[in-house]
Amino acid sequence: MNKVTSTRIAWIDICRGIGILLVLYAHVLASDKNRFLIYAFHMPLFFFLSGIVFRNKDTGFISIVKKNVKIGRAH
Repeated sequence: MNKVTSTRIAWIDICRGIGILLVLYAHVLASDKNRFLIYAFHMPLFFFLSGIVFRNKDTGFISIVKKNVKIGRAH
């Protein structure tokens, strides 16, 4: 069995932790104005951080598209 080693990036983990704490704050304690501000950026923050650490075996955008797009044939 191959052992996979992962290297974590500290600043990404810190940003994720801050984002989670802000979401908890927005759900529990925030006023409507603060809640709106937190809800405006927390999901894009998590998507951005996920995109930074995303790794794919394919080397380029075209190979990813070819692998994931199925083109139907007209009958």
